[in-house]
Amino acid sequence: MSRKNVPNAARRAACEAAGAAIGKTVRVQCASCAFVGEVDWRPDYAYWPMVSGLEFDHIVPLAAGGPNVADNLQLLCRPCNRSKGAKTHATHQDDQA
Repeated sequence: MSRKNVPNAARRAACEAAGAAIGKTVRVQCASCAFVGEVDWRPDYAYWPMVSGLEFDHIVPLAAGGPNVADNLQLLCRPCNRSKGAKTHATHQDDQA
């Protein structure tokens, strides 16, 4: 399966769900561990929030039929995202226990 980009509207909605807003920088914890990154949504670049230290991850992977929408996104640090791969969030959490 080829890699698909997360739609901009879904990225913005996922950042808003994490507490980000235009003109505001928020610290956001990885959905899997204690790492904390930032979402910086600059007013002069309102179209695209800047995410530092975190990556967008599909809770139910696209490869498993998950949709490419905001409700299926979470923010993970790079190591957690890489270790999760194409697993669902629940399966990955079970593996970590």
